[in-house]
Formats: sequence, structure tokens, C-alpha cells
Amino acid sequence: MSRKKLRPDVENRVRELLATCIQRCRETGATENFIETILTDTEKLMIAKRVSIALMVLKQYKLLEITKTLNVTGNTVRSVAVWLDRMGKEFVELLSKIADEDQKRADNIEELENEAYGYQPRYGTNWKAAKRKKWEEVKAQRPPVF
Repeated sequence: MSRKKLRPDVENRVRELLATCIQRCRETGATENFIETILTDTEKLMIAKRVSIALMVLKQYKLLEITKTLNVTGNTVRSVAVWLDRMGKEFVELLSKIADEDQKRADNIEELENEAYGYQPRYGTNWKAAKRKKWEEVKAQRPPVF
């Protein structure tokens, strides 16, 4: 953050401009390019971690699991949780949809794993190689850690 403060009217206009840019990116499909262009690698990682913390909080992961997985402090997790609770209603709805999609994907992966373990190759096949190949296919479809 810069030590030089903006006048309130300028700060409001700058924030409006950012919101407008993000909204227009969504309309044109240029969101990824906008993020890559406007944010540094550190800023992208910081924002991505906050979004990930919020998702893990919604999925009711324990504080220790979140801090170890994302290499963040407990204070960061708590501040994101408080922010979600107080001001993040629309963001919670968005993340809830993502969590539901993750759960559906995880259920699908579980079915694929069961299929892989129950897979019986035909007679004369190298069973070890066939099961390994099937397992690699299942593993490639696994959802991310959280």
C-alpha cells in the first residue's frame, strides 16, 4: 500500500473503474488476460489464497488443515472467516456453488475409483499393468486437494 492517501472522491472513482473493468471482462471473456496483465504474481497468489481460504472455511476444514495446506497464518484464516461472515454474502453464494461442483466431482471420482479397483482385465492380460493403467486414468481425474 502506498503511504500517500487518495482523496475520497478519487478513491471512489478508482474503485468504480476497477469494478467496471472486471464486469466488462466478464462480458467479453477477457477475465484471465485482465488478471494476468493488471496483477503481479504476488498479488495473484495473495488473492488466490484468500479465495481458497474462503472455500475451505465454507467446506468446514479445520484451521490447522487450512494453515498447513495454504501456508498461511491462523490470523489470516480468521480474518477471511470474519469477512465472509459479515460482508461476503454474495461471495459465499458463489463459493457455495463451487463447493457443490467440487462435491459432485469428488462423488464421480469415488465411483471411478470403485470401478478401477473392481476392474477385471480379460484372460492373458498383464493384470498389474492393466490395473496400474486404470488407476492412472482415475488419478488424472482427481479433484484438487480442497
